[in-house]
Amino acid sequence: SGVVWVLCEGFAEVSSLVGGMQLQHLWIASVFAACRGIELAPKRFANTLRGVTHYQLSGDADDPLIVLSPGLGASMDHFDFVTGHLVERGFQVLRYDFYDRGLSQSAAEYETDGFKHDLAFTKEVYVDQITSLLESLGLGDKRFTWVGHSTGGAVGLALAAIAPGKIAGIVLMSSAGLPVTKPLAARVADVPIVGDWLTR
Repeated sequence: SGVVWVLCEGFAEVSSLVGGMQLQHLWIASVFAACRGIELAPKRFANTLRGVTHYQLSGDADDPLIVLSPGLGASMDHFDFVTGHLVERGFQVLRYDFYDRGLSQSAAEYETDGFKHDLAFTKEVYVDQITSLLESLGLGDKRFTWVGHSTGGAVGLALAAIAPGKIAGIVLMSSAGLPVTKPLAARVADVPIVGDWLTR
């Protein structure tokens, strides 16, 4: 059985002892926030370009904006543990679910049988989703730092490529988007003697 301790004096620490192992639990972010007196905004829905996007926007509108983008197999709850801490440190934080992940839904026109969708899950679709969400929240002109995990990292890179003026910084965590095989230049650099000579 697991036992959870919450220490509210000084700083919040949440841990669980399960079979002698100490584990952090992401699902108790609300306990962290309440313990530290952090007010997180409710999660909401916005109509975006190709459907409805589930999101949460917390913090003061005058604070620097951070956008948290999860991997394709996760939801914005992936960032439960850090959201309150970022707000506490003076950031406005936007996190959201990709279409058909978490509680976001692509439009009915893309649905074929309730599970499969005609909507192509491309970087362009995801860039349009976050761009549309930012516009709908009145944040279209605000620069932000992008924090992306896996697919979220690839979307951030794609967004930076087409709108570099919007991005104040990028944090990539196990980002998708790198080539599956080594580029030719990297393979040539691995060739003994030749690679050493080329990379001097």
